[in-house]
Amino acid sequence: MPHYENPELKGENFESLLMAELVGLGTTMCAAMDANPGFVPCSHAFGVLLEGLEAAAVPAPTETLREQADKIHARSEHIAEHRGVPRGAVTCPYAGPGREPIADAVSSVKMAACAIEDSGCENEEACVAVARALAGIGDPHSDAAAVAEQAAEALRLAHQFD
Repeated sequence: MPHYENPELKGENFESLLMAELVGLGTTMCAAMDANPGFVPCSHAFGVLLEGLEAAAVPAPTETLREQADKIHARSEHIAEHRGVPRGAVTCPYAGPGREPIADAVSSVKMAACAIEDSGCENEEACVAVARALAGIGDPHSDAAAVAEQAAEALRLAHQFD
């Protein structure tokens, strides 16, 4: 049984799981872009990513969080399979010592996703920046300040069309 179907998971656990799945999808998307020069995920894949981040940005019912985690997991598997890359690790972005500054990056990425969705214009450059920031957020060896800069850049790009 996939971990997100565990009936013992409740509210805040699903919020953490959703962020972990989003990190995994961002990492998978970046692996696919890096392994296949010129490849950029389709608007559907970015839509799943943005919708999941929006759900993570606001209080949402457990069932919504569960549905989003399921969609994100499936999209990550699809990209990995079709692009011949490993699926990104489903990693809690806050796990481990020294990861506290990552909270600012997570907040910026959520705000960027909401700004992109609100603008109605799915800017490819901003979407790629969001995916790259998520991949950095999930990398336990990443420099927190550099990841925060990536996330801030994603937010700046997202606000270009306000």
